[in-house]
Amino acid sequence: MKKQGRKRKEAVVDTILECLESYSHVYVFSMDGMRTSIVKDLRQKFADDRFVMGKQTVMALAVGRSAEEEPKQNLHKLSEHLTGNAGLLFTNRKQKEVVAFFKAFSEPEFATGGALAVSDYAIPAGPVAFQHTMADPLRKLGLPVMLRNGTLMCERDHQVRSSCAT
Repeated sequence: MKKQGRKRKEAVVDTILECLESYSHVYVFSMDGMRTSIVKDLRQKFADDRFVMGKQTVMALAVGRSAEEEPKQNLHKLSEHLTGNAGLLFTNRKQKEVVAFFKAFSEPEFATGGALAVSDYAIPAGPVAFQHTMADPLRKLGLPVMLRNGTLMCERDHQVRSSCAT
């Protein structure tokens, strides 16, 4: 993978500095398991606003890593929150509106490897919708499966418990 060049990094810094002049509010946001489709939906819902994502060190440089480096007062305090999958949202919307939206925002997604179940569900005995090559990985996860005439079958009803179950 080709490294970001200096021009790309300077472009991110310039974009952030331009947004600081154009928008009245800036927020740091982070999302676990960030997916392109979710970011695309957010960009559509905030069409008049600007999301900036890039390397945290580059974004921290733009907002200032200390009071001496910051382009506007108290902006350097954002840099300590730029960790992990974080980005900046620039907007002219009122704080209550933005905070309320993100508190309520939740998008269901298909689980990825290592994700914990969030609800209980049952897998009935019989054929399952996986390729035959998935037999071993499913067994390792505890699912009672077997191959019968090239079809992957669940041997008996199986209950998957969520991580939230009591």
